[in-house]
Amino acid sequence: MSTSSHQKILAQARTMGLELSDDGKSWVPMKKLVVKVPISTPVKVVSHHNSLTKKLKLMVFTPIGLA
Repeated sequence: MSTSSHQKILAQARTMGLELSDDGKSWVPMKKLVVKVPISTPVKVVSHHNSLTKKLKLMVFTPIGLA
């Protein structure tokens, strides 16, 4: 086989998610490289505490229950 046909076979294997094993005798799933990218912009966390506080302020507690 020529070098170009080897390259074509390797390219096809990569598109299928395969690579040659360490001993070069079989095809195995590719080892995926995982890269975690830091978030460049801060994430705004929205708290629902204020809306709960507003609802609780509207309640009136009496000796027999809520009014």
